Amino acid sequence: MLRIPGVKPSPRENPEQLARLFVEWHWGTQPTMLKRIVDSRLPARLVECGRLVQLEIETPDSTNPRGFTVQALTIPKNEQEKNHIAFDPDHPNHRLYIILDDKTRQQTRKIFESSPYALTPLRFWAKLASGRHARGQGGRVDVSDYPDIMVKPLGVLRTGGYATNKLPDGPSWYKHMMGEESGIRPVLTITKDGMLWVAGGDYTSPSPGITN
Repeated sequence: MLRIPGVKPSPRENPEQLARLFVEWHWGTQPTMLKRIVDSRLPARLVECGRLVQLEIETPDSTNPRGFTVQALTIPKNEQEKNHIAFDPDHPNHRLYIILDDKTRQQTRKIFESSPYALTPLRFWAKLASGRHARGQGGRVDVSDYPDIMVKPLGVLRTGGYATNKLPDGPSWYKHMMGEESGIRPVLTITKDGMLWVAGGDYTSPSPGITN
């Protein structure tokens, strides 16, 4: 599956190139869908990692000896086909994006509305999370490539779970631990319309899959 914003195909989309990237990322599996969504906040092109299954976040909890509680945001099985984790193939670190359908966003908007936190720029959380997704050339702090949008924090992104078909595994559910090498993990945030945004972190998404 490929997701590309825009109403009409354009040379910028280059579906053939995106199909090759999809096949490489999924170890030989061919894409079955081209999906276009108009949203000016998103990159021009995205390639799907898989159908979104679950996101685990850590939230502060003074009553817990560890100082935090792990919460899971789980997509119902009958809705997973419409929700995706995807990466930007034009970003040097293959930044991740969460694509939610309208029905799921009706539910996530309730999370936004119940959150006690104030709206804050997405770039603030990217800078706070740090990592390669908060640095520019020369290693200097640079979060200017994030959209200028306001969000509320949900928590530190602990794991991302998605379902897809990779050869020779076949249909499988993959659960990736964020920051497993460097310990630097992104912050998961949410906008008023219920879209989830990944801010900062030290991961990349090369052809073997999400790394770190």
